Amino acid sequence: MRRAAFVVVAATAIGLLATPALGASGDWYSASAPLKLMSGSTLHGEAYGSFTNQDHSYAKNQTWRRDPLANGNGVFVNTGFSFEFNDTLSCPAALPCWNEQAWEQTARWSSSSWGGAYVHYPLDVDGIAAYGAFHFCEDISFHPDICTSDVKRNFTY
Repeated sequence: MRRAAFVVVAATAIGLLATPALGASGDWYSASAPLKLMSGSTLHGEAYGSFTNQDHSYAKNQTWRRDPLANGNGVFVNTGFSFEFNDTLSCPAALPCWNEQAWEQTARWSSSSWGGAYVHYPLDVDGIAAYGAFHFCEDISFHPDICTSDVKRNFTY
């Protein structure tokens, strides 16, 4: 049921986008200063990672996450992949434009130790830049997930 709701949300978001607010390329947060997933004063998870160009073939979001509660509700990173275009065929309204391609999630992790995982998406051959928007969540089964605000990173290629 929750997955179906996610698919509907993701499907309505796919399309041409206005130029997004960009973040820096590369690392987002760190092991010593991780992104914290909070609900009130309770820490539900921590994450950090790196959004990079993988072998000139993929936009990759390498993540490390941990679940300090280790209560069976796994934590995960959800990554949106978009690409910038600067041609009139891809951008009929205005140049440049961004086209959102997909959302990918890491596997759930429910250990208090750091666990690594990555998601990646093929670079668009007509694109000139990749953009990642990602948020860190705890899977709360049939209730809405607890998630952070989006972290944004990009790189040109």
